Amino acid sequence: MHTMQRIEEILEKVAYKTIEQHYESADMNYFVWDWQQGVGLYGLWKAYERLHDRRIYDFIKEYIDYHMQKGLGERTINTTAPFLTVLKLYEATGQDSYRDACEQQARFCMAEADRTIGGALAHTVIGKKFSSQIWADTLFMGALFLSQWGALTDNTMYCKEALRQLDLHYRYLTDEKTNLLFHGYDEKSRSHLSAVRWGRANGWAIISTIEILESLKRPFSEYETIVERFVRHLDALLSYMQEEGSWNTVLDDPSSVKETTIGSCMCYGLKKGLEHHMLEERYEAVYKQCLEALLADIKSDGEVLHTSGGTPIMESEQAYNEIPSVMSYYGQGLALLALSAGCQ
Repeated sequence: MHTMQRIEEILEKVAYKTIEQHYESADMNYFVWDWQQGVGLYGLWKAYERLHDRRIYDFIKEYIDYHMQKGLGERTINTTAPFLTVLKLYEATGQDSYRDACEQQARFCMAEADRTIGGALAHTVIGKKFSSQIWADTLFMGALFLSQWGALTDNTMYCKEALRQLDLHYRYLTDEKTNLLFHGYDEKSRSHLSAVRWGRANGWAIISTIEILESLKRPFSEYETIVERFVRHLDALLSYMQEEGSWNTVLDDPSSVKETTIGSCMCYGLKKGLEHHMLEERYEAVYKQCLEALLADIKSDGEVLHTSGGTPIMESEQAYNEIPSVMSYYGQGLALLALSAGCQ
């Protein structure tokens, strides 16, 4: 079992690997403003809060300032993700430009972003729209920002919308047979398309639920219902955990390839669930097992292994399994979230 000091050392290595150069690969491109970078930045901020390392802070600020000066480009749900950390910079500095950028993006999400007939935020990406589709990814990319910005600015409209999106996504995506989530739902065909229970989709929902609950630190009527659903979903995922404490990219296929990002999300969800007394003490042992499995999938230089590349809704389970493993901002970022929580 790793000591807290050793976990912190690995956290530092993962953070340094993430910022050691201006990468230019598809899933790790410093010169693009998109969801991959947004997840990475959020993980780096969590690492900075734990390590108080100025190099991490400087990388975050330089990246955000560079892109804000250059122009942020197309507004989509996916390109909302980096604003989670613009928000943190505003909290830290009080700088008006960060506040204004966050407010403009929040207004876009509320008034301009595509929605399904049922009111769920449709999943939109740079250069393409899935206007009739609901993806679990949207919870992290869009709803989480609305909850945090709403809480920071005391805007109950944003907070309520985040809770509404959480409810809608679970309502449309939950598989009643397994209590797992399908990756997506298409309103036009009224189907879950390939109906694959994809690991990272479920991870986005777990981590978004716990982060939304944590951001809304006031009593609200939906709290108990959301916690019950969170525990139910967590239990369903634990029933598909592999022996060593990891998960596969297709959750209910034992022959599917390993996927570390779902393990990172589960580590974070379990740790935070225990911390906030949403989970009973018996979950502590499985949390430790998951954390050890995650640590085993991190190279000595800080690269997180077994992270599948960016994944739209694929046409089959086989297609999900064929997505190659890559080093990515989101793979690094989700591990940073898990390790930061593990140091506490």
